[in-house]
Amino acid sequence: MKEVDIRKVLGANIRSVIILFSKEFYTVFFIALCISGPLTYFLMDRWLMNYVVKTPLHLKIFLLPVAALSMVLFLFITIVVIRANRTNPIKNLRDE
Repeated sequence: MKEVDIRKVLGANIRSVIILFSKEFYTVFFIALCISGPLTYFLMDRWLMNYVVKTPLHLKIFLLPVAALSMVLFLFITIVVIRANRTNPIKNLRDE
């Protein structure tokens, strides 16, 4: 909240703050995705080998949750920044 308020006082608009926070969170998100994606594929493939009926692993099994999580992450960032932008920055910055 304080970082958004400081940027607001310095003249940043909502769009630039959302882009700034999105870069930070999406970097961590995609690093986690690069680590967990192949690991999940490998573990699911090993687990499915134990069954008599074989089910192929398609790419859409992995892309749909990633797309949904990306949208949820963007919505979360947008809601937090808009909520912080609606408040008076003096109230949050006065405490320190």
